[in-house]
Amino acid sequence: MPTSVGTQDMEQLALAGDTHAQLDLAYRFVFGYGVAVDFTKAYAWVYVASLTKAPMALELEAVIARSLYNKELQERGTQEGLDLTLRINQ
Repeated sequence: MPTSVGTQDMEQLALAGDTHAQLDLAYRFVFGYGVAVDFTKAYAWVYVASLTKAPMALELEAVIARSLYNKELQERGTQEGLDLTLRINQ
């Protein structure tokens, strides 16, 4: 995805089921590109992307999961991911 795409536009693409947009948002939240660093949101987006079994998504999911040292944060990220999946599948 081009980095010139704004976060809100990227989120619309991600909610439309675009795996690349979902991964892009995960990276943005991991590294703080245009957004505040938020590993829970990053994990939520990579969780959604990983449901497609895309190798890059599965690898990033494992990396972010290790960064979420707190089990509660992992669970919150997974729940946000599930909520996003429901929005995508509407």
